[in-house]
Amino acid sequence: MRRLLALLLILILNAEWIGSAVASIPHFRYSGPAANQGGAIPALGVLSGNFSLDNVLRSGFTAGFTAGLNSIPMFERADGTMQSLNQMANVQTTAGNVVGTFNADTFGQNLLGMAGRGVMTAGVNTAVYGGSFGTAFRNSLVNDLAAVGANAVGLGTRAHTPENVAGHALVGAAAAALSSAFTIQSQACGSWRKSPPWRTVKGV
Repeated sequence: MRRLLALLLILILNAEWIGSAVASIPHFRYSGPAANQGGAIPALGVLSGNFSLDNVLRSGFTAGFTAGLNSIPMFERADGTMQSLNQMANVQTTAGNVVGTFNADTFGQNLLGMAGRGVMTAGVNTAVYGGSFGTAFRNSLVNDLAAVGANAVGLGTRAHTPENVAGHALVGAAAAALSSAFTIQSQACGSWRKSPPWRTVKGV
């Protein structure tokens, strides 16, 4: 835990530097008819005719840096070996997809690992793109929980059976509900701060 706090402190202290470094990436844009004629540009998913290389580089930097932080073996197991946040959480992000493994015996520790992944992911994303640390942390945690939940469904049911389909649908609905609940609560708190209940309204 001390190593996690130390790494988080380093990330916070260097957040401005990280953001500046990414912001200094040269801006290259492509705009032309080839973007709509097949070939390399559409293969990258750029169908609008406007290709921004700096966005690609920024996204790649963010994903790579976050993956590196979450993969560093910095937590000691009971047997003396070291493990990363990914290993502690039983979750990893591969090619943009979050893959989780459910284990009832280690689920408590897995939750700590997911929280650690959320801190790292939110820290890097906030440093690079700005925005809300809390929102980024929530998104990471919900995605990790959904991945582990999906794996639990897969372990407990046969593929393509009604139970399997219903289980995955339930996990997806729970993840969406959890995200919505956080969003609604955040908006409510924001509205409460702007207009507290004791505020005097003219004409009443």
